[in-house]
Amino acid sequence: MNKVDTSRRRFLVTGSLALGGGLATMAGFDKAFAKNGANNGTARQFNTLNDQLLAIGGSPATMAVRQQLARLVSDPALPALAISTQQAGGANLTGFQTALLEAVLVMTYDPAALAATVAGVPLTKAQDKTMNRIRGTLQENPAIQRLIRAGATLKGQRSVLQNDISQVITSSGQSAPSIAVTGNSALAAVVNDSTVLLNSSAFGTIKAATVPLMQTPGFLPYLRTQSPLTVVGFMPPSERIALELAHQVDPPLGQLIVAILTLLAAIAGLVAAILAAVGAAAAALVVGIVAGVLAVLAALGGVGLVYCPDFDGDGDCD
Repeated sequence: MNKVDTSRRRFLVTGSLALGGGLATMAGFDKAFAKNGANNGTARQFNTLNDQLLAIGGSPATMAVRQQLARLVSDPALPALAISTQQAGGANLTGFQTALLEAVLVMTYDPAALAATVAGVPLTKAQDKTMNRIRGTLQENPAIQRLIRAGATLKGQRSVLQNDISQVITSSGQSAPSIAVTGNSALAAVVNDSTVLLNSSAFGTIKAATVPLMQTPGFLPYLRTQSPLTVVGFMPPSERIALELAHQVDPPLGQLIVAILTLLAAIAGLVAAILAAVGAAAAALVVGIVAGVLAVLAALGGVGLVYCPDFDGDGDCD
């Protein structure tokens, strides 16, 4: 499977659009300082943090992680899993969940172009045109628009955002669960790709360099200057799939479908953050990657509970 059948959904709008919620630049930092009356010491703190993240973003380890991410997002199992989840969820999916699955299909329309973008490889003219169209279509997607609004709201909720940062920091000390998926080859492939990435030495390296920076007092205000799609990457994926496009009553979904939706929400959020950051700010890119991959780790926990329930909390399957 190279391209998802476009008859399955509305496809790409024409034109070249940037994905919503552009990333902060140093000029953006200056505006934030002026608005908040920050002093020169705060500005230096921001600049130092930005420089440290830039160094991580340009490191061989980050490039290796981007290549591994490219393999994950270009695996034909990813759109196949989105399609099978659409079919299994049917009318019980909320509007947000339906749009989220649509976004996954749009993202993976041209796997080679997406892989090159995520890996940081120069695009051909045709690939560049395709990715611009994909960004434009994603900007029109209701789930992506809802995530952007959620990220913008989260910026103004300092205590909530700090709690989300703390959860990401805590999850960084966890290992990827060993999950034996049966009866769903697409899910098995996506879980395997995610586990390989999480267990890689390259991700361990950039995680070890980035997480201590997340623990500094300056990280919260720094994060609040970033794109809403970078910020919403710190929202737990289980909360993302509960977002609504309008007031509605959520129909019941089976535990496996919820787990898959949570995993796809984590991956889609990660890809959206990368697409928003590429070519704009390497510092924000590395923050988005680390938070996004750790969101995938959190989502894998839900999949693990389906295939290996631990009712007594002793770490073993019951």
